[in-house]
Amino acid sequence: SRIFTPMVEVSGANSVEVVLRRKNGRFMVHLINTAGMTTSSDFQNNGAIPAVGPVKLKVKLAAAPTQVTVEPGARPLAGAWANGLWQAAVPRLTLHEIIVIRGGFLPGQAKRQL
Repeated sequence: SRIFTPMVEVSGANSVEVVLRRKNGRFMVHLINTAGMTTSSDFQNNGAIPAVGPVKLKVKLAAAPTQVTVEPGARPLAGAWANGLWQAAVPRLTLHEIIVIRGGFLPGQAKRQL
């Protein structure tokens, strides 16, 4: 059994860093593509970062969110909510996108410091 279960799980690409933030009653899931990142001074990087995707998301929520968008651009992100999990997929992640979730929080979750 797990001691801690994360609020957000990401799968589909092992080169995505996830940063969870809260602002003005919304949760923001930052997805950062680290593919092509130089991890050693022995290697050179040509500066190109290959896109990854689809990136699948699972977010623990008490109810279905009222709105989910991909920023920048306020693009709607369709997903499905069941049994306390909202699931969706970002088809393509180039560098950095933010999934903004409004509503559907667990009790006290929107006020909790992240």
